[in-house]
Amino acid sequence: MVLAGLAYGLIFLIWDFDQLADFFIKLADSWVTKSAAIMLAGTIAFFWTFYSHSNTDFAKWPYQKQAFNTYLRAFLTAIGLFGNDNCPDYYTNS
Repeated sequence: MVLAGLAYGLIFLIWDFDQLADFFIKLADSWVTKSAAIMLAGTIAFFWTFYSHSNTDFAKWPYQKQAFNTYLRAFLTAIGLFGNDNCPDYYTNS
């Protein structure tokens, strides 16, 4: 804890706050974009696996519990949310 505090203080002595803020803003934006892309790919893969098994014995349980459409909508919602994060925002970069 003390070492982290010393490192924090040293960083602020060496670099300007605005430079650090700009660095972390760019880093966070890049990190969020990459994370959303990974989550989008994973969600599409899970959706494809779930839907491709919809006519097998695996799907009998969700159909019996009347949960198949709930799972299907949940996957589609996640795909929509993560896919929307990966779209460039042309209106704010003008």
